This record gives sequence, C-alpha cells and structure tokens, in this order.
Amino acid sequence: MLADELLPIRPEMNIPSVHSVPVAVGFSKRDQHNQVAALFSEALELVDIEKIINAYDSPPDWQKIWISHNRISTLIYVIAALIIMMACVVAVLLYRTSRTDTLTGLKNLRSLERSYSKGLKKGETVLYLDVNRFKQINDKLGHKVGDALLVLLGKRIKKHWRGKAYRVGGDEFVLIGTPTDAQLRDSQAMLEEFLVPLEQEPSSILVSVAIGIFRAEKDIGLEEALSKADILMYENKAEVRVNTERNSQPLNSKTTRIL
Repeated sequence: MLADELLPIRPEMNIPSVHSVPVAVGFSKRDQHNQVAALFSEALELVDIEKIINAYDSPPDWQKIWISHNRISTLIYVIAALIIMMACVVAVLLYRTSRTDTLTGLKNLRSLERSYSKGLKKGETVLYLDVNRFKQINDKLGHKVGDALLVLLGKRIKKHWRGKAYRVGGDEFVLIGTPTDAQLRDSQAMLEEFLVPLEQEPSSILVSVAIGIFRAEKDIGLEEALSKADILMYENKAEVRVNTERNSQPLNSKTTRIL
C-alpha cells in the first residue's frame, strides 16, 4: 500500500554512494492511522540497512570485470575466425568441385573454357583423346568397368603428361602444354594403349585411345584449336579401326583386345 499509494519506493541501481539519514513519517491522529503507524515502525526495524549499503555502495572489482570482458571478447573473436575459416573452406571446396571432374580428378570443361578464354598461344600443343569403342565396353562389361577405365586413363595422364589436362566429355580428354617432340612421343606412347584389369575374373582388356595432336603455329582461339585436334583424332580413330580389322587376333588367353 505504501509503495503504490504513498511513497514511490523502487530499487535504484545507479546510486553512486549511500548515506544514512534519519527518516520521520507522520500520520494524522486517527484510529486507522495509529494502527498503520505501528506497523510501519515495525517494518522499518526489519530493513537490513547494512545489507542495502553493501549492495549499493560496494566498489566494483574492475580487474574481474576486465578479465571477464577480455575472455568474452576473445571468445567472440575465436568464433568469428572459425566461422570465416569454415566459410573460406566451403567456398574453396565449392570452387574446386565446380571446376573438377569428380571421377578422374582432372579439370572439367568449365575449367578449360575459363583457363583458355583468350585462346592458345603460339607453340602450345593440344591433344584430343577419345577411348576407342567405349560404348561397347560399357555395354558388354558394364559401366563399372568403363568408370575404372576412365580412372586409370586419368592416372596415366597425370603421370605421363607435363601440362594441363581436362576431361571434357564421357570418354574425351583434352591435354594442353608445350612438350618437346621427344616428350610428346613418350606421352603418346604411354596413352595410346594400356591394360584395364577386370575384378570379377582374372583377365584384362587392352584398350586403345585415339589421339589427335595439333600444335598452334600462331595464337588461336580455343574452339578452333579443339576443332582441328578433334578432326585429327577422328582420322586416327579411322586408322585404328582399319588396323583392328587386319589384326583381330587376341593377345593371349587372359588379355582381350578392344580397339
């Protein structure tokens, strides 16, 4: 009743210091007020003045406050740094995924187009690779064998080609670099034919790859260079088909030639 009707009693948290002063409260001489005055006197005796003074007038421990604030700030900085690092890692992974072939680990067509958006320089060499009769391999031996073939070819490219390599289609690869004639012959020899082991049976298939080689004699656009290398690759594929018809004997009982 006193707080709501007579006195604006409320806690004040911003009091700089507390002073003890005597307080006198007067009531008119009425029976009801006499009862209230007695109760009010008893209430004042129940107030713990010393506790109130200690609560409001105790000096703050600035060292503890500074340490606590410093810990919170450090924690915020660490969390922010972790979030930024995670965002950077995710961005790098997304960027690499968008430009990398997931099966072979080589760069993809998008990466090729971005890397050579201004075309090829004079002296750069393009190799256009296409696995011969790849569809037949998938149809007869299954896509698992076809995928294993592509993975194996990707590994051989990484091992034997000094330059950039891209998988641009199902069984088509584009290699770009500046190899010497000797290096080019060695790479071609290692990529034209290779064995692919079969898991279900103790045998292997000998796979051949048609390769079209184009060396830029001047600066040239990427699309034109790929077109020229693609034409040369199909000419090589036709030659391989003719040789296959002439020499169709299997190599041995455990190796089947698929050309």
